[in-house]
Amino acid sequence: MFNALRILFLRLALGLPDVLAGPLGFGVKDVDGTPLSTRLRWFLRLLDLDTLDWKTAQPDVERDAFHRLSNGPIAGPIVDVHTEEHTVPGSPPVTIRLYRPHNQTEPLPAIFWIHGGGFVVGGLSTHDRFCRRLAADTQTVVIAANYRLSPEHPFPAALEDVTAVWQWMRSQTQQLTLDPSKLALAGDSAGGNMTAVLCQQLPPNERPAYQILCYPGTDFTRRHPSRLRYADGYFLTDEAIEWFLNHYCTNEQRKDPRTSPLLAPSIRDQPPAFVITMGLDPLCDEGLLYADRLEEANTPVERMHEPAMIHGFITLYGALPKADELMTQMCQRINAHFIKPSASLID
Repeated sequence: MFNALRILFLRLALGLPDVLAGPLGFGVKDVDGTPLSTRLRWFLRLLDLDTLDWKTAQPDVERDAFHRLSNGPIAGPIVDVHTEEHTVPGSPPVTIRLYRPHNQTEPLPAIFWIHGGGFVVGGLSTHDRFCRRLAADTQTVVIAANYRLSPEHPFPAALEDVTAVWQWMRSQTQQLTLDPSKLALAGDSAGGNMTAVLCQQLPPNERPAYQILCYPGTDFTRRHPSRLRYADGYFLTDEAIEWFLNHYCTNEQRKDPRTSPLLAPSIRDQPPAFVITMGLDPLCDEGLLYADRLEEANTPVERMHEPAMIHGFITLYGALPKADELMTQMCQRINAHFIKPSASLID
């Protein structure tokens, strides 16, 4: 998924104009009548040039490769914001990084963004550029955490860590100059999964004012149609998903709502939600179904769906213009429905 040969090819191809990049995407077809952009075609074609054998993949190797992928031009430019690191007490302590827009001294809304990476890869370094842009574009404080990863620390270690960070964040609003009425939980992929779980598990008085679920995994007990339809050839594969899950939890634990929040008996009284799904993502149906359940429980839900985009766009916007557009759209919607709520979400 992230190996060095692919990263090299992607770096070389990034500078090509569309007229040259177009032929690189030869053989990648439109999906169900949805036209794919030139850049997405060549991106998928380059990823297909070398196939990783997930049966022999090693977590440390994949972590290093994901770090390099996420810190190259594929991830986009580095946005200048103020950053500082803190240590959240716990067993063990958790390192967090805080991002604040420059020249903002009044209490600001804050988003705790839980990074994705299949519970096995990812960390402060892989989502740094994304968090910088999110803080600048929404004019909020963004907090990210280095939670423990599997398989060294399987379920529920990561969940325990992000819970500790959330509780610490709530207790430090005055010291961190945060608006206590405007605290959001958010995450992408595995982070979206833990965001949904946390919102379910927290007592009502400790829940966030808003939740952002960016292409979340919500049901690890079955393969929904999108996971079968896009099992291979669209960046995140079915084989990769199984590799991640097998490192994270047992087959029996997959039935637990703390790993599969879609299976929770009740999801009433949840915070207003912003659910983001991508049409070419194996996890798409799980996100859509979870949004449906939230709406059925009378939770206000704002949806953002892009039919012609793959999983992982928030770390790919340096390579794919459409991903960059989606980043802008996502930040605009967060501004409209969380920072400055509009009637469409409240009514």
